[in-house]
Amino acid sequence: MKTCLFAALTLCSALGAGTAAAQQADTSDDLMKPHLRAYGTADIGFLGDLTARQLSMVSGGHKPSFLGLSPSLRVTDWLAADAFIEAGFNLATGDGNGGFSSLDNTAATSGPTCTLQGTEKGSTCSVSNGAAQGLLFAREARLRLMFGGNRELDPQYGAGSSHQLSVGRNYSILADQDASYSIGITGVGNVLTLASANQGPTFLRLSNSVSYTSPLFLGGFAVQAQYAFGGPGLWWNGNAAAGRISYLHGGTRAGVAVQYTKLVTGDVLVLNAGASQVIGPFRFALLVQHTRVDGAKPYIANFVHAYEVLNLTAADALQIGVGWLEARHSRDDAFQGTLVYTHKAGESLELYARFAYMVNTGKAAYVPVSKLKVEPGDEAVALVGGATMKF
Repeated sequence: MKTCLFAALTLCSALGAGTAAAQQADTSDDLMKPHLRAYGTADIGFLGDLTARQLSMVSGGHKPSFLGLSPSLRVTDWLAADAFIEAGFNLATGDGNGGFSSLDNTAATSGPTCTLQGTEKGSTCSVSNGAAQGLLFAREARLRLMFGGNRELDPQYGAGSSHQLSVGRNYSILADQDASYSIGITGVGNVLTLASANQGPTFLRLSNSVSYTSPLFLGGFAVQAQYAFGGPGLWWNGNAAAGRISYLHGGTRAGVAVQYTKLVTGDVLVLNAGASQVIGPFRFALLVQHTRVDGAKPYIANFVHAYEVLNLTAADALQIGVGWLEARHSRDDAFQGTLVYTHKAGESLELYARFAYMVNTGKAAYVPVSKLKVEPGDEAVALVGGATMKF
């Protein structure tokens, strides 16, 4: 009896050891296996131009519609890699659409865009959707390596416990700043309407770029650096360099960024500073941006945008944004007020209503959102409502 019991225990022990070894082997093998996930956003709504009394269907009235793929691989405890490729599309028509910048960072590839050219007699505005240039994954296309860990503490800023190196088509540091310290860079009444004026094609995204983000240090500081190459034979046209230092601690956030772009049409220097503070249910934020475009005559634009967020309930949120653009020399000034209400109807479904009031006191038109154009000296009132589904 004792011999049988001993034999059974020995067999169980052997089976347990074998199972543990198998699990360990599976875990080791799984560590080297790449994983693929699909994600994206589908946004559809109706835009009412109350000034012109027009109603139209729009995609991206609140969030951009896009489809993304992200393969990831965790090699060791200190090394991980992933990639992001995103393609934008119009849910109302099924057409694809890209983003600002181009193959060589010298021309915009999507719109609507408004390029202001300052002169002694005033300025002119060219509204264009740009050329596609074959950018299938125009929103984002990059490979990222994470050294020293792969645990991101703050995905919004990309700062965590690791050194991160991202190569390909990256979002610019300026775009990250505007998204973090404003009412957002998408939808009707977004900050990008004013912030991108005179910025050139490298304001939102950078093709042929290398981006480095440090881990958090000294209790919440992080640094980021970017460099973008121009096209073949154009080392002096389309090249861009940028840097940022951020502070993240609890409900307090702040960041200062600078970007310099070499262009044959005039070098562009952008200085950007933002801060936000959470107090109870409120979040207050302030963004200040200064731009200088070199050319026949210096063109300087100052931009300020402030907003606050009130969380009414766990499912409802209200955003109030105020921004204005002061363009010296050409005097292409503009004011914009935005009110955004969102309701979470489900885990991945959000209903929204956005109201925007825009006044153009300058000499050139600007385009706040697709299908809406504010002429010089005019004002516009827009209301858009719809739904956004994340997957």
